[in-house]
Amino acid sequence: MAKRPSDPVGVIRIRNLEPRDERRAAELLVDQLPEGWPTMREALREVREAFARGRIRRAACEGRELVGWIGGLEMYPGFVVELHPLAHAWNSGQRVAYWREEPLEVDGVLDGSWGSWAVEVKTGPIQTGDLRGLLEFNRRFPAYRPLLIGDAAGRSTAERAGIASVTWRDFLVGGPPGSGRSAGREP
Repeated sequence: MAKRPSDPVGVIRIRNLEPRDERRAAELLVDQLPEGWPTMREALREVREAFARGRIRRAACEGRELVGWIGGLEMYPGFVVELHPLAHAWNSGQRVAYWREEPLEVDGVLDGSWGSWAVEVKTGPIQTGDLRGLLEFNRRFPAYRPLLIGDAAGRSTAERAGIASVTWRDFLVGGPPGSGRSAGREP
């Protein structure tokens, strides 16, 4: 088994929100969003609703500290392209994280059987400047291969920047290029 590269500084790990996180998750609501949850009682009620049947809930952690969370329904309306590839990676057993260092960010940092990837998800035509965060992350953490998940309109920009690309539909069917699972193209 290959040794996993050390976690890049500033990476937020995503995991399931667990019942043991209930109090801290409620504290985050009261501290960060007091206009919606002014009391611990109201915040705890909200957190407990996230554990109802048919709900999803994810925790964002820096190290072992819970720094954010989100809950939602398993089925929801809308066209959420950016979330779907990351949820697919999570459901396929990959570790999913997020990196942000103002003003730069990467939509997903993936580790697992697919390898180590830094992922940007875009739709429509893109410019090289749209890939600044991905390129900077790759410069700092070269063990993570950069990947653009998008539609065909963004492929030529990714290729010019030396970034592997795959359509989001192909990614959802098979994962990143070169993993032996997808029809994506590499630069």
